Amino acid sequence: MKLKTLTNLFAAVQLLREEAPELPIQQLHLFLAIAMDEGVGTRDLEQRYGYTNAAASRNVTALYKYPGQGRTGLDWVRWQPSPMDGR
Repeated sequence: MKLKTLTNLFAAVQLLREEAPELPIQQLHLFLAIAMDEGVGTRDLEQRYGYTNAAASRNVTALYKYPGQGRTGLDWVRWQPSPMDGR
């Protein structure tokens, strides 16, 4: 990898760490995947990147505004029900 690429990556990670200093790498990975493919579902993330259902759901949920159990999330992603999913 070129030094310029690493420098840009380092700068981007620094910006993200200002918002979320203890952001786990799985959450960062899934956030970037969602940001690059808006509208992607958790099942797609599982299949594309090899996450289990539990890991994908848990890490994506942490990126919501209100992930549950009285906690405040990062508010970096929005959840919308799929029109294809009848549940």
